[in-house]
Amino acid sequence: MGQNLLLKDNKKGFSYVVDTQYVGIIDKDYIYIEDIIGKKDKLLNKKDNKVVKEVALENYRKKTRTFLELSIE
Repeated sequence: MGQNLLLKDNKKGFSYVVDTQYVGIIDKDYIYIEDIIGKKDKLLNKKDNKVVKEVALENYRKKTRTFLELSIE
């Protein structure tokens, strides 16, 4: 699930990632990672891998949870 992030004209694209303990979204600027067992999440800037605190995580949580629930069904 997701879109090709390597296309130059792909400004709204993202990729959804799933592991046994983690789910996340990678978009043009950020990497969102949620630990579904530990109930922790973080947003990283792709340019420098530093944690971003200025961006609200709720939109990323909702998008990630929606894709997770759809993939389970």
